[in-house]
Amino acid sequence: MTITPPLDVGQVACFCDYRAGRNVGVFGSAGCGKSVVLRAIITDARARYGDAAVGVCSWNGAAADLIGGETLHALFACGVYLGTPDSFLQALLARSWTVEKLRKLRVLVVDEVFTITAGSLAVFLRALRGIRPPALEVVPAV
Repeated sequence: MTITPPLDVGQVACFCDYRAGRNVGVFGSAGCGKSVVLRAIITDARARYGDAAVGVCSWNGAAADLIGGETLHALFACGVYLGTPDSFLQALLARSWTVEKLRKLRVLVVDEVFTITAGSLAVFLRALRGIRPPALEVVPAV
């Protein structure tokens, strides 16, 4: 398998963990190449599963742009949400086109995940778990 651009040893380890079906966290200081390995994973996932099966997002637009993604709010087609995880899920279930888009995901890349509040992350994760077919629950998120 050839990865373009070439990755360093740590980046290759992250990429191999992703290919092995593991959940991957990519951590490091600014400029160390986190976005490079994320883009390699995204490119590979899209080639393997198709564009519709790969979600690429971040809490803010600038970080999402760096990896060719969108904000979490755009992915979930929602505005700022202040409700509970279960009420968000119920609101999401009323938007069938968004539910179908999210159900197609096989790989989810969330950049800058540490900028997401715990409450917001709980809302989005509850929504994904509430709409996903149980067989796909083992598919990794990056």
